[in-house]
Amino acid sequence: MAFTQVNASQYGQLIFVSCNNLTLSNIHITDPSSIGIQLYSLSIEQQTIYLSNVVVENQKLGMYITGRNIIGDNLNIKNSSAGFYFEHIYHSKFTKIMIDNTYIPLYITTPINDVTFQIERFTKFYLVDDMALYGDKLHVESLDTSYNVSMSYIPELGMRGYATQFNDNNIYQLSLIWSYEVRANFTIISGSPYTNPDREIPGYHLFWLWSIILISFLVLIEFRRKLYQK
Repeated sequence: MAFTQVNASQYGQLIFVSCNNLTLSNIHITDPSSIGIQLYSLSIEQQTIYLSNVVVENQKLGMYITGRNIIGDNLNIKNSSAGFYFEHIYHSKFTKIMIDNTYIPLYITTPINDVTFQIERFTKFYLVDDMALYGDKLHVESLDTSYNVSMSYIPELGMRGYATQFNDNNIYQLSLIWSYEVRANFTIISGSPYTNPDREIPGYHLFWLWSIILISFLVLIEFRRKLYQK
């Protein structure tokens, strides 16, 4: 099933449950609702769901994704209460995740295994495991560092979990293991901000407008000065 803006424009929100080989591409959702896109992927190993060039804004939750075998690229949540919520997700990869003006950017609940998220530096995200205790640590490892993140109470979620962010361009492997069970095993690729035509810098157009006005004013002054000199 292929779903584009022509189809999406007919609805206020999109909900897909167990749609094999689904493709969502070039979609922009702006009408406010509870959740912009809900995706339940129950695909088997040979079937994959693709998300590409999707912009969702003005939602309580931009995207809720659960399941396996999902490939996402160029996904942007803007002006929403929460951005991405990933739950029980396996064998998936999400590249160029962008989150603008959103209170809770990235929220993940266990179990999660063999998943990669490519996000921008300084993107705060939360991992929650209902069965984890305060003594259980979220382990973070890269080529040049290794440390543990302790559980704490997260006011934004109203529950306990692991809150962290990465401020450098690097690749981090995160894992949460308790009672010899792997509850979380995923990769975070932290990088510089991405460029995207759908991503407008606040005040950008006003900057150029005022620049043109100022330049015109200076040119007018110079013209009048030369006129009086003659």
